Amino acid sequence: MMSGDQDSFNSYDPGKRPMTSEEAELRIDHRDEFGRVQSAKEAFRTMSWRFHGKGPHWKNVERRVNRIQNDIKRRQETSEVAPTLRALERVQKQEGNSYMLLTGATAAAPGGG
Repeated sequence: MMSGDQDSFNSYDPGKRPMTSEEAELRIDHRDEFGRVQSAKEAFRTMSWRFHGKGPHWKNVERRVNRIQNDIKRRQETSEVAPTLRALERVQKQEGNSYMLLTGATAAAPGGG
């Protein structure tokens, strides 16, 4: 005769144990060594490297670190004042206008602009 383990599913009552929680939904975020949230592709690659005991090529590591450093610099610039915004404010103060007239090659050409 078979054990009761195979028949235990037949007597399972889903009402006893709800599949969803009343709390906030559970979310698993994969993070890199810098604490940044990884995309699905990045998380898969990281898990694959760990599983196989290998790692990315040194050029790819260098490229990724440079990209992260540039992202940090860009965020710091936007938190401060961007150089183009400073130039715009300087021109507005000089001309006394709240706008800046943009001119280019098409505006200077006859019939253009």
